[in-house]
This record gives sequence, C-alpha cells and structure tokens, in this order.
Amino acid sequence: MEIMEINPRTFAIFNALRKAASSEEALVMPEILNQCSTASEDAVKTIIRRVRKGADALPYAQFFDIMYTDADVRRFIEAFDEAAPDGYIQEADLDTSMPWCMPWTWENDPLTAKEEDTPESETPPRTWGRRISSQTLRDL
Repeated sequence: MEIMEINPRTFAIFNALRKAASSEEALVMPEILNQCSTASEDAVKTIIRRVRKGADALPYAQFFDIMYTDADVRRFIEAFDEAAPDGYIQEADLDTSMPWCMPWTWENDPLTAKEEDTPESETPPRTWGRRISSQTLRDL
C-alpha cells in the first residue's frame, strides 16, 4: 500500500472540510480558507454537501490549498469568457448560483468534467463549458 504525503496546509483543509461535513450545525467558514479567493461560502457549502454524500474531501482540499487570489480568479473568468461558445453571456452566468465560469461552485461534480462532455451533450451546453473551464483551471 502506497502512502501519500500530504502537506500540512492541505491536511488542515482536509480536516476542516471533513469536520464541517460531519457537523449538524450551520457552516462556520474554516479560518484556513480565508486567504483563498475560490473558497467562497457557497463553494465550501457545495463541497461539504458532496463530502456528506460520500465524496473524498482530499481533491477539494488540494484545490483550496492553492492560494488563488482575486486576480487569479478574474484571469480565469476572463479566459473562460474568451473560450466560451457563441451565445454564452457571462454577465448572466455570473448572476446564477453556479456559474459555468466558476467550476468550484458547481453543485454536481464540482471541479470535474467527464470525457463525454460535448457541446451537444446538454441543452444548454453546460457540460462543454465545464470541460473548457476544467482544462483551463489546470493551467492556472
């Protein structure tokens, strides 16, 4: 059995997410996430719901361990807008609770895209946007 080493900050985030997921009380944002611009309360609540349903908290902890700044998030959203399909209106997207251009907020499978995600796989082509943003997210 291979033992994976986890840095102390990732481990602390992992424990904070698992603790929040096991609590019946209202979410109190883990202090360790205060410096991460992608760790909005809505995004953290979404991930906690996923962990409660059995998702592994580690990939989310690893994502939040990256100290994305507001500038990083703006660059990502701008790049998403440039790569989006015709008809994508980012202003309207940003007014939703789970914008395509912010994959860390997605309720279903946050931060993931599947191989079969294509522009034709949904109407509107939401998963295609997720695939693009997932690929771009890795480049940040």
